[in-house]
Amino acid sequence: MAPSRQTKAELLAELQALRRRVGELECQPTQPSGGPSDACRSVLLAMTDLVFVFDADGHFTFTNAAGRQEQLFLNADRFLGRHYADVLPAALVAQMNQAFDRMHATGKSTTFEYPMELPAGLHWFAACISPLQVDGRCRGSVGVVRDVTERRNLEQTVLEVGERERRAIGYDLHDDLGQDLSGLRYLSDVLAKSLRHASPAEAENARTISEVAGQALIKVRDIIEGLNLIQPGPGGLATSLKVLTEHVARWSDSVRVHLDCEENVHVSNVNVATQLYRIAQEAATNAAKHAGATHIHIRLSQDNGNLALVIEDNGRGIPEPATRPKGMGLRIMHYRARMIAGALDFSAVPNGGTRITCTCPFPSMEHPSAEDR
Repeated sequence: MAPSRQTKAELLAELQALRRRVGELECQPTQPSGGPSDACRSVLLAMTDLVFVFDADGHFTFTNAAGRQEQLFLNADRFLGRHYADVLPAALVAQMNQAFDRMHATGKSTTFEYPMELPAGLHWFAACISPLQVDGRCRGSVGVVRDVTERRNLEQTVLEVGERERRAIGYDLHDDLGQDLSGLRYLSDVLAKSLRHASPAEAENARTISEVAGQALIKVRDIIEGLNLIQPGPGGLATSLKVLTEHVARWSDSVRVHLDCEENVHVSNVNVATQLYRIAQEAATNAAKHAGATHIHIRLSQDNGNLALVIEDNGRGIPEPATRPKGMGLRIMHYRARMIAGALDFSAVPNGGTRITCTCPFPSMEHPSAEDR
């Protein structure tokens, strides 16, 4: 049932009152310790999301997490006064460092997602880090953290269902259509041989049918390769990326695809390897089929505990955000990057073309010991 006119008016009034109150709180000075004022502290304590306030050097000065041990790996009082690098797991510290660098470079909020092993099991959190402005100057930062485990589990289920469907379709194509085309090609060859003396013209037609069936069989096998999951094992991602480059190059003689994988990159985590492969597959396909690229370069590397997948092409480049297509491909790539706690970046290549970079933590995450809990 649609809300009544009175309910809408009351809701609007509440929103306007909340906006005025937030504005008043923003104008109030912080405490000498660098934490929020008493009025602002009351609002923060009432929030259901976790809130962390940092001073300009990265030390925790406030949190509303007291009494929420189920959402933390340490008691809340163990945070206060300590630098985040001395408290958080190493992989999360790396993400925090990147988030603070982006925030200071842009002066704007930055977001990321990360996993955390808690007593109740693995949880996923979405964090937003924003500059804390006082008298026009950045005096620190505020982090708002929300548990998104349920959403992540649903997203993971959607991706797993999609992969199962891809695999099922691949099996069906191989067992049914692939076998039928192989049989048609064989029978056409037999027919051509039997007619080569009695009816050369019909024999030629039979050979043409055989050639068409062979070409169709190659296309079916290409489709099956695109649908299949990555090869098993630590080197499976590199192997599958190599197959992808060969697959893309077969689409057109004018497209050259180069793969550069560092030897020490061994991704054993099937989920991370699968999502990176699908991102590379989508990006390379778009470059070859839609951007008019003649050269595609795929790089996979590891640095400071992070994986980096870069797909660069010399195609038409990316349009301005206002005119950029809002297709499913770009959104799914972002979606896949989030599923591995990664970030996806699109940038223009100086001489024309597009560079797509996906960075994510290497799929082994350190957790605090039981003594620190």
